[in-house]
Amino acid sequence: ANYMIKDGYKKFTELYPHSQMVDINITENSLKALFVKVSKSSLRSQLDQDRHDKYFIVPRKTVPLPLREQLHMDNTYGGYIYVLDHEGKVRWAVCGEANEKDKAMLWKTIRGLEKEYKALNPGKST
Repeated sequence: ANYMIKDGYKKFTELYPHSQMVDINITENSLKALFVKVSKSSLRSQLDQDRHDKYFIVPRKTVPLPLREQLHMDNTYGGYIYVLDHEGKVRWAVCGEANEKDKAMLWKTIRGLEKEYKALNPGKST
């Protein structure tokens, strides 16, 4: 299932109730920022309504260089996917288009973090 598309997000939240998707569009310059702002409603229309409040547009200059270096965000043209645990630690990351092996590891990591969270928080249903 493609959980990233509008119809797939509900299934994602059912299977992984302790996980969430956050979309961050990092703009490199004012021209890209203008393009993204003009396209924002179109971009959001591709997302489930429940993801709209988790879609952010962030100017690159507002992300401190030490943080970009720590996250290996050195490719200004590629997209990034990060999986963070409940403490905000990066557990998995990829830049650019993920291949099948990357995607398998992504979902294995998310399933593992769901189990880890449930083990650390017994009795919490969501």
